[in-house]
Amino acid sequence: MNKRVLSIALAIALLLQMMPFPMKGKTSGFFRVSKAAGTSHVTTAKSQDVKFSFVTKEANPMESADMFCELFVDKDNLLSGTVETYVVWSSEAASDVSVITTVKDEKGNVIAEQLEKKILKVGMQKVNVVFDKVKAALDGLSGEFKAVCEMRIVDLEGNEIRISQPGITVAWEGQPTPTSLPTVAPTPISTPDATETPAPTPEVTETPAPTPEATETPAPTPEVTETPVPIPEVTETPVPTPEVTETPIPTPDIPVLPVRTETPKPSPTKTPAAEQSSLPNTGKVLTSGSLKYIVTKSSKQNGTVSVYDTKKDNLKKIVIPNTVKVNGYSFKVTKIRKNAFANRNKLTEVEIGKNVEIIGRNAFKNCKNLEFVIIGKNVTKIKAQAFAGCTKLIRMLVKSDKINSVGANAFKGVTSKAIVKTSASKWRKYIGMFMDTGKMSQNALFVINPVMLKYKNREY
Repeated sequence: MNKRVLSIALAIALLLQMMPFPMKGKTSGFFRVSKAAGTSHVTTAKSQDVKFSFVTKEANPMESADMFCELFVDKDNLLSGTVETYVVWSSEAASDVSVITTVKDEKGNVIAEQLEKKILKVGMQKVNVVFDKVKAALDGLSGEFKAVCEMRIVDLEGNEIRISQPGITVAWEGQPTPTSLPTVAPTPISTPDATETPAPTPEVTETPAPTPEATETPAPTPEVTETPVPIPEVTETPVPTPEVTETPIPTPDIPVLPVRTETPKPSPTKTPAAEQSSLPNTGKVLTSGSLKYIVTKSSKQNGTVSVYDTKKDNLKKIVIPNTVKVNGYSFKVTKIRKNAFANRNKLTEVEIGKNVEIIGRNAFKNCKNLEFVIIGKNVTKIKAQAFAGCTKLIRMLVKSDKINSVGANAFKGVTSKAIVKTSASKWRKYIGMFMDTGKMSQNALFVINPVMLKYKNREY
């Protein structure tokens, strides 16, 4: 009996070894890498600017060729267009698959996503996904902008293939230009005129009748030869031509055209008119100094922008100004957009201007070398994970007494040696908000005046 139980146990153990286990792994970029050897494998390929990855449990029956994305967004933030690729299905029979198509902005924020069920047949076929006025989460973007298009195909066995095309342009779908209509109109008008010209040509054919009379005129032709006598008189006409050369005498009067020098006076008056017409629209991406901005309110006097990105990734210090000036118009900087400066490993110092009210989600997440932050006096919201993962953030000066919201894990991972300086009226409230909701270390130290906050030989 014991031998029978032992043999059953061995059989079960052998069966378990042969079964495929669920894959455990982590994602790196577009590719997932397995930790457990023998349970799965990853293959990758690249064609121009399209990236592929295959995540399988055993042998993946899917392979993909190139990818095509053509997307448009209208004034109501509705996304339309086509995403397609060619897939080879090498299994013995057709199968249902899930196709997840995602459009992201350059920061990795999801703009739109669509799930469809399709059937893959044996051999090569086109997998086509159509976006038909899908609501897009543009978060302030408008007009044309860059995006990343990604498609994931998953079969019933969990085999997965991912195709990604970065750097596509999502175009703004404006009104069709009517220029083609007038171009067609003039062409029929000109063609009938051309057809009427043949009408006088038959009249020319009637002129051969007088030509025989011209044959009788050879007698006067010698008289015509006498006409060369007046020809030298014609050669005398060059005598008045020097008189024409004397006409340059009035030409010095032409320099009286310093009127032309006066023309620049009206031209500057035109340039401000051009500037007036170039007021940036809401959603327009602007560059000023070392930072990029998105217009959140287009106004000649009360315009606002949010910080969107940097011109270069290697900035060590970022100063977010109170205002920026574009085309003669001044805009208040009122927000730091989500993910704006995430993962900037060179960044060590940040100073936030007095007009910023909101520090967006993940705004400075994983800035591993960020050491010092000044929060402006009008900040009211610090959103989730805004400073999460800033492991060297050791000094923070909080000028604002208006913070009423700190998002989840806003300070998670900040060094336990952090020193935070606030006003005497808010330090108790901020201790609770920063540590309880924001998950700042319980060992962080909060100070008030007259204690001075020191950083790089400077005192605050």
